[in-house]
Amino acid sequence: MAISLEERIKNWAIVELNKAGVNYGSENDIKDAHVADALVKMPSKSGGAGIARPDANFMMAGTIPVFLEYKWGVDKLVKKNKSGIDVSTKATQNYADNGAIYYARHTLALSDEFHEAIAVGIAGEIGTAEPDQ
Repeated sequence: MAISLEERIKNWAIVELNKAGVNYGSENDIKDAHVADALVKMPSKSGGAGIARPDANFMMAGTIPVFLEYKWGVDKLVKKNKSGIDVSTKATQNYADNGAIYYARHTLALSDEFHEAIAVGIAGEIGTAEPDQ
């Protein structure tokens, strides 16, 4: 079965996280109870009542939540507007940085446990060479 193009970016990121020894969680495996509580309280990126699910997450130094979002295509890394990063529903759904920032901002707003968070968007493309995965 062929994997989606975005799944290829995810697979690349997983390999790199594993190489670095990062204890990460996928969208169904939140690595901190306070982060999990904040994600349940926040709306999904589409604005609905579903549970918010970052593509990946981990805790840096045990105290700083890190959120990762993957997108296929380098043009899907970040969307800006006149004010800076676009935080509209469409931008948070379709751009890696915007989506990761969505989770980081809402976690900080909905939890008294954290004073900082890190948002990482990962976007890429494959040129003529296929990855080894």
